[in-house]
Amino acid sequence: MGFGMVLYANAALQGAVRSMMNALGELQRRGELPEDPALVATFAER
Repeated sequence: MGFGMVLYANAALQGAVRSMMNALGELQRRGELPEDPALVATFAER
C-alpha cells in the first residue's frame, strides 16, 4: 500500500519568517525601514 502526500501548512509561515528576518535586518542595518515594496507590503496589499 502506498500513497503520496504533500504538506504545505508551513509554507506561508516559513515565507513570513524569512521576510520578517529580511525586514528587521534592514531596520537594524539602516536604522529605519523605508516603504520599499521589496521589504514591506504596500498599502494596496494590506
